Amino acid sequence: MAPRLGDTVRDTGQVVSDVVRGLGELDQRLGIGRYQGQGPNPDGR
Repeated sequence: MAPRLGDTVRDTGQVVSDVVRGLGELDQRLGIGRYQGQGPNPDGR
C-alpha cells in the first residue's frame, strides 16, 4: 500500500527541514557557519 502523495511530500519536507536545521546548528557549534563574514544570518539567529 503506497502512501498518499501528500503524506509523502509532507514527510519529506519535514526530514529536509530537520536536516537543514541540524546542519545550521552544527555550523554554529563549530564556528564555521556558511554565513560567517557575510553580515547577519538570514534566519536572524
